Amino acid sequence: MPIYLQTGPLSSLGCTAEARLAFDTALEALKYTYTSSGDIFFKTAGFLLLALGWLITSDKARAFLHDNVRARRTSLLVVLIVAAVHASVVIGRSSASTTLAAFLNSTQCTSSQAYEAFLLGRGKVAGALFVYLALAAALYVFIAATNNSAQLRGPALASRGSRQVDTRG
Repeated sequence: MPIYLQTGPLSSLGCTAEARLAFDTALEALKYTYTSSGDIFFKTAGFLLLALGWLITSDKARAFLHDNVRARRTSLLVVLIVAAVHASVVIGRSSASTTLAAFLNSTQCTSSQAYEAFLLGRGKVAGALFVYLALAAALYVFIAATNNSAQLRGPALASRGSRQVDTRG
């Protein structure tokens, strides 16, 4: 949906028809960048919450990670890789948003108020990174703690590790 000029004809603002078409295209790209960034963030954060919840509530998952060093190390590596990739995607989208905003401002087809709501500013990016990296860190610490914490292992591992011997004869 294009944003139309609020005052006067195109020529009064120094905006040609070609510049207006470029403006509308860049504005749509900025809107897409904004909405898809939120979508990516919430899906990734949801995945991390799901994984964390599953590890917290599943004795079998904790037992598996405790017993299988390779699976635990692979899980830790995957968490680190996903965190790095997600952080780079968020930062890249912020950079794209800033570039698009600079272009929109240079066209002089309308005021910056028309597109300010769609900018991925530093505050939004910092907030998204903080929440995501906090979830990733919690998942990382929880997976790492399955190595040696009896509390995290729960009753499934406690009964596995100790065999009761019947001494009654």
